[in-house]
Amino acid sequence: MKKALALGLLAVLATTLIGCGSSTATSSNGGDTATKQEAVKSVPEDAVKGFLDSLKKVDLTGAAAYTEDNNKDMFSSEETKESQQVLNDMLSALTYEIGEVKADGNKATVAVKISAVDFTNLMQTVMSDMMTEAMSAALADPTKQPDQAEMEKKAQDAVAKAAKDPSAPKKNTDLTIDVKKKGDKWVIVNNDNNSKLIAAAFGLDPSALE
Repeated sequence: MKKALALGLLAVLATTLIGCGSSTATSSNGGDTATKQEAVKSVPEDAVKGFLDSLKKVDLTGAAAYTEDNNKDMFSSEETKESQQVLNDMLSALTYEIGEVKADGNKATVAVKISAVDFTNLMQTVMSDMMTEAMSAALADPTKQPDQAEMEKKAQDAVAKAAKDPSAPKKNTDLTIDVKKKGDKWVIVNNDNNSKLIAAAFGLDPSALE
């Protein structure tokens, strides 16, 4: 029972962080946003703002457009309706504040403070609640074997519910992002800070990527 529960939660983590391909429902928004940004004079912080605003809308294609190589490969090509809902619920709580911008020609750094649902705390809460539910089910019918698909669905629903809780703890992360001028547009440089930006948006500790 515990193994099945753990696998279910791992499935949520996998589909949420690496199983979220470009969203056909929202991909056009990112293109429109990028076009609007290019229609006016671009400034360094536009790259970070555009990336996070697109991510907040689960517009993964739009987010990729603000990276140096339009790197859609930062997200995998797999996506399910359930993982899309988890992403919507988690990223809707994302907020950010742009800090100091230091520009040097066609290169710049942008300081940003990100606030997101604390994913580690969220998973601990979900794990505890689901373990209680699983133990109750086992006591009610000790002969019943847990269904893997059912456990994964319950885990996804539990994560979505916890993410929408207004009292859910938030994780605040301060980052400095490297950006560069590419044509008339500022984009995020593809380095470790790019990955840390994604981690912070999901309420994960960026230092775990080091």
